[in-house]
Amino acid sequence: MKNHTLLFTRTESLQVVNVAVLTLETGTDMTQAAAKGRFVLALSNWAQHSKSGKQAWKDSDQNFNIGDFAHHDNDRDLKALLAAEGITSAKIEVVSVDESHDYDELLVTGMEARR
Repeated sequence: MKNHTLLFTRTESLQVVNVAVLTLETGTDMTQAAAKGRFVLALSNWAQHSKSGKQAWKDSDQNFNIGDFAHHDNDRDLKALLAAEGITSAKIEVVSVDESHDYDELLVTGMEARR
């Protein structure tokens, strides 16, 4: 098994306002690009062939994205299609970003460099 972590961001006025972290677990060793491709294929098949998928596609105004997936990640038919593509688990966490911080921001203060 292998885990693949994909990061999705939504920006408005040059600021990140939402972040979604998707973790795909695959039953076989595959690249992240292959795992994402199989994820998209499973979602596409679900939207075209299942009742719940067709409704989700319609509800998204035919613009189904990672935020929409977050509302359907436990769908039984979708899980079966993901499994058929070798994805044994798809976990999603969506976070609204009120304030972002620099990755290299110093988080330890009040200490002098010791030599």
